[in-house]
Amino acid sequence: MTGRHSTTACLGLLLGLAGPAVAQTEGVGISATADRTRATLGDTVVVTVKARFPAEAQATAEVKLQQSPDFELVSKAVSQQVSREQKQAYRTRMYTLVLQPRRAGSLTFNAAEFTYAGKRYATKPVLFEVVPVDPKDSPDAGAGKAEVSTPPAARPSRP
Repeated sequence: MTGRHSTTACLGLLLGLAGPAVAQTEGVGISATADRTRATLGDTVVVTVKARFPAEAQATAEVKLQQSPDFELVSKAVSQQVSREQKQAYRTRMYTLVLQPRRAGSLTFNAAEFTYAGKRYATKPVLFEVVPVDPKDSPDAGAGKAEVSTPPAARPSRP
């Protein structure tokens, strides 16, 4: 082989060897999204955490969801799916969390994380603005202010 062709062949061989190693770590990650970031005290918000990793790592890629003192966990659902991309199977684990804020103000849903192949993957915290209930919007805004009147027939007559 000439110098130019052998360099091209060696470069092609090296790229071919490096390709699958990069593909095995591509697509690994975690994300957290919320259905909304502004809520009224008493409402619920839905946070969805998705973790994606190679399917064979199912037992070792355990997602950690940190408890937040700002929210009460109303419900939690876990689902997963397996997909195949370029001869690599990936597992996506999805956590759907229904949360209820415990107080009004600026609240934080803490980061979720997992470790795969010695590398830590973590979401950024999700920030919420929770406002107090406006008394005018309350369903029982008029409660306690009802007028009591005596029907005319029940009133005593005057002589």
